[in-house]
Amino acid sequence: MFDKGFWLELLMASKVRELCQVTLRGSVRPAYWPSVCGPLLPKRGSDELGFLAKTLGYAPSTVIVIPAQRTNVEEIMADTKKLLAELFGSYILLTIGGFAIVSTALGVDGSLVIPLGFGLGLLIGLYMFGEVSGGHYNPAVSLAALLDGRVDVATFAMYVVAQIIGFVLAGYTIAWAFGEQAVAATMTMPNRGAGVTDLDTVLLEILGTALLVGVILRVTKSDVVGSTAFLGIGLTLAGLAIAFGGFTGGSFNPGRSIGSAVAAGDFTNLWLYIVGPLIGGIVAWGAYKITVPDDADTEDDEPVVE
Repeated sequence: MFDKGFWLELLMASKVRELCQVTLRGSVRPAYWPSVCGPLLPKRGSDELGFLAKTLGYAPSTVIVIPAQRTNVEEIMADTKKLLAELFGSYILLTIGGFAIVSTALGVDGSLVIPLGFGLGLLIGLYMFGEVSGGHYNPAVSLAALLDGRVDVATFAMYVVAQIIGFVLAGYTIAWAFGEQAVAATMTMPNRGAGVTDLDTVLLEILGTALLVGVILRVTKSDVVGSTAFLGIGLTLAGLAIAFGGFTGGSFNPGRSIGSAVAAGDFTNLWLYIVGPLIGGIVAWGAYKITVPDDADTEDDEPVVE
């Protein structure tokens, strides 16, 4: 059920600085409310549109939503906030996960601590900044979003730069807190002792990333999943890290591997963790487009769809 009082209050908020506009076909009488409520319309269902139309005295089928135009300054401020959100979210992901790795030197069993560190680190970043930027925190996710038309090329490029900066800062934070040997321990490396080859690493990273990104693409557009999307994404990363971590280190994220490598000054095998996850992101998008019908229970405005 929707709150009619909430929408009536929004209809009256004509002096709010940033607005969305509802216009009625064939009418010159518009109603206004804050643009932050525009994305809520698909989530809250068609009843809200019907209520708005009835309030204005028109049939629901005549209502269309048109985002208000923003000034260049407002556009720049909005983009800056998104980039900072990507930077901070990426920083949190590797910092929490990296600290979990370092804790194993104190005798803590890393088989669960490390996967949960990265999974919960991602969850923290999503809850803090996910609604600002879409919560990518991963170039492979941004690539899939680009292919799916959720971001444009310029946004993709800026997101990737912001993410890498955040991951590198996180790597240096670990080095500052625990020393160079500690940050070296956070690097993703194939488990040569288990016979993992370069090809094995690339293939496993493709598979793991495809599963992660596939979940992200689906849950962030799902009406069914709803408010549990962030939790599902965090738990997916933790589960994949448990399954794949012992073989490849479980990166599934080029930025995460780049951050540790730059701070440690060691780029050995880094290409494996750039090529594998990026291909995995492409594979995930392909599988998503093939299997998910266009008219599935999805929403147009959700995290990771900026």
